[in-house]
Amino acid sequence: MIKLLAVIIAVFSFLTALSFFFTKRNEDNVVDMKDYRNLSKSFKQMLPFVVVGIALTAVALFFLSRLGINLGGLIQKLLSFLPLIRGFLPF
Repeated sequence: MIKLLAVIIAVFSFLTALSFFFTKRNEDNVVDMKDYRNLSKSFKQMLPFVVVGIALTAVALFFLSRLGINLGGLIQKLLSFLPLIRGFLPF
């Protein structure tokens, strides 16, 4: 069942990427500021990317745990670099 869900997510993300690349846009280089000011339209344009990003993150976390990588330990190691990164900040 989980493999089926992973395949469905992969197919959905692939089709979303294909539809993004093959849609015809009349004004590719012109930015319409009304679209950016309208939050509902901006959210509707970003929603497929958010869904695909969340799905790919969930699939990646699932496969990392299947490969024997401890996610808690990985997060702790990543958080140990925060003081080092904070030392490079100029403020």
